[in-house]
Amino acid sequence: MKGQLAVTRVGDVELDLDAHLVTVGNGSPTPVPRKEFILLALLMDRAGQIVSKEALIEAAWGPEGSPRTSLAVHMQRLRRRVGGGSLCRNPIRTVRGYGYIFDAPRLCRGSVREDVSPETRRPQIAS
Repeated sequence: MKGQLAVTRVGDVELDLDAHLVTVGNGSPTPVPRKEFILLALLMDRAGQIVSKEALIEAAWGPEGSPRTSLAVHMQRLRRRVGGGSLCRNPIRTVRGYGYIFDAPRLCRGSVREDVSPETRRPQIAS
């Protein structure tokens, strides 16, 4: 719609759907490569839910798919973009055997990770 901004915001991460920019916290908007943008948009759209690797591959590469290693590389890059390299505060988590989840950033105290919200303890599988 004209005059409305297409922006998705989850926690401290804001995604501008029209300009393909991501902003984390009070930082500057940063351009995101196409594949990473598609992956991040899907994860943020289903925030708090597990998104299967297959769903992410199909969204970014189409029905032909792509090697899972390529998905892993793109997810690693996304983690660096939205988490600043800190695994404790990164909203993108791997759910072994299922896929990935975009969740509220977690805080670390010493070596113990603590969830910010109770929803992060029981992720829902996206259909």
